[in-house]
Amino acid sequence: MKTLIELYDERAIENVLGAETFKPEHIIYLCPTEIFLDGRKQKILINYFHSRGMDVKIDFVETSMYKADKIYKQLTKIASKYHDCVIDITGGTDAALFAAGMFCQSTGTPAFTYSRKNNSFYEISRATFADRLPCTLKYSVEDFINMTGGYLKQGRVDNAILYRYMDKFIPFFGIYLKYKRKWSDEITYLQRISQPHKDAPIS
Repeated sequence: MKTLIELYDERAIENVLGAETFKPEHIIYLCPTEIFLDGRKQKILINYFHSRGMDVKIDFVETSMYKADKIYKQLTKIASKYHDCVIDITGGTDAALFAAGMFCQSTGTPAFTYSRKNNSFYEISRATFADRLPCTLKYSVEDFINMTGGYLKQGRVDNAILYRYMDKFIPFFGIYLKYKRKWSDEITYLQRISQPHKDAPIS
């Protein structure tokens, strides 16, 4: 696959699943104005794919995600330049999905989607390569944080060492879930009493 068109979605995972599975040479995000003008949010996606070892060209094309006619026109412009394009209709607004459906019907452009329920990709139109293809991608907590522009700092103990003690940590998760509505007050209290005195030495 050379060119993949993604309908930008507020859910970060919807923007990367298809691209990571099919590994196109070029990704075009059809996105709202606020994303098109926000270089920081664009950089999040670029950095994420680099962190996953993907050297891919990424472009952002502006449109109104709630105006089907404008979305259709942008898809037409993209397809006229990239004749080999494929559309992932997993994410996006209802208007974007409606426009993409009309576009694929009139141009024969292949389209596929992803089912969270079945954890598989499916052919929507002329995309037999995606039909009933299981999604085998694995993500860590750090990957999900990277998708949204966050990052993990190195802790006081090496993560490889901490992993050996997971069997000791897991019971605490059960305790947390049992009393999760009470934890905010407890944590606030602990933070207040653990604050060093203003004259205390910094260690």
